[in-house]
Amino acid sequence: MKKIQLKKGIDLYLNKDGKFKTYMASVIFYRPLTREGASYGSLLTGMLKMGNRLCRTNRELNIELDKLYGAWMGCSSGKRGEEQNIRVAAETVCDEFLPTPVFDRTLELLFATAFEGGVDGKFDPDKVNQQKINLIDRIRSQINDKRYYASMRLEEIMFQGEGCGVNSIGYEEDVEKITSESLYDYYLDVINTSGISIIFTGNFDETAAEKAARRAVEPLPEREAAHTLAKIKTEVDEVKRVTDHMDVTQGKLAIGMRTGIAPAADMAWAQRVFSVIYGGGPSSKLFNNVRERLSLCYYASSWPNDLLGVLNISSGIEFQNLDAAYNEIMAQLQAMRDGDFTDEDIDIAKKEICNGYRSRLDSLEAMEGFHTAQILLGRDMTVQQAIEKIESVTRDEIIDVADRVKLDTVYFLAGKEEA
Repeated sequence: MKKIQLKKGIDLYLNKDGKFKTYMASVIFYRPLTREGASYGSLLTGMLKMGNRLCRTNRELNIELDKLYGAWMGCSSGKRGEEQNIRVAAETVCDEFLPTPVFDRTLELLFATAFEGGVDGKFDPDKVNQQKINLIDRIRSQINDKRYYASMRLEEIMFQGEGCGVNSIGYEEDVEKITSESLYDYYLDVINTSGISIIFTGNFDETAAEKAARRAVEPLPEREAAHTLAKIKTEVDEVKRVTDHMDVTQGKLAIGMRTGIAPAADMAWAQRVFSVIYGGGPSSKLFNNVRERLSLCYYASSWPNDLLGVLNISSGIEFQNLDAAYNEIMAQLQAMRDGDFTDEDIDIAKKEICNGYRSRLDSLEAMEGFHTAQILLGRDMTVQQAIEKIESVTRDEIIDVADRVKLDTVYFLAGKEEA
């Protein structure tokens, strides 16, 4: 991937791959994640397609996109560890496969949406109010997915007071306070102070892409910008145990453990292999023992968050099986520490991870996501190099990861009658 600094704090990344007939272009604003910023960022992404310098309404924008052979455009706000990412992206067909070129116009619409949102220097109050209603509905609906809700509560408890513990969608009480004026002020701060990554992926003309990006950022000021990485904690002072009660028929057990492994460390690759063997799928120890052999749960899985140096475990259980399921989950962790897994387990885990990496080569969005992670970590690694890292992981390294795992937080969502 080629990197070009357009201005201080504004970088262009070109990842050309001629096997595609399409390309994706994204503008990503990155800044430290705060509670207030989460609500503003989510609401902002709902407004950016409501009008800009070129298209005064969402309808006008969609008509323009349809003229470009059905070009797609989307806006989103999310988090990567301690960092907030606000993304505006467009995807369409490469000019060489079309009777009429659309590259320049597609990018004009993309950059107008990202950098020149709003109409006549403001956001329409009625549209902002409608987007607030939509966002509050999204926030409220999170509780409907109890598995997701339990994982969200685990993060909230485990990372209390840290950016990574913030709900990236936002908070109802914070959204209600936002006005069209304060949202537009936030938007101006985003485009004038955030770090900016402009990423092209797929089949495109690199010279034309650079020219368009330079033209788009020419009015923007330089800025001091650095990616925000979470502080990796290696010690746990006290295990946090929290139980919530709700009208549910199935308990949700969420466990957070710290590995203390930094995302750029070589051990991060072993951490991924460890997690797949421990709880990453139907061949894992959690699935085969907690679910299949002992029938203590409906599901049990684990996955690492490399950016935070943690391992998350999720399980759906009958209320009365809480202690037995928890004890068996911990027993299987001890089995990993004891090296109680086979070479075949290692091979299956490596193949699963490597196949996941290879599948990214078939999706523009997945490729962009992979490279965005590399940008955050300050490295330029290819998918093939990542595969080679996974394939080089040894048994001793996997056991070393298991030895580093420390219990941090246990969250249980129980029924009302269990109170």
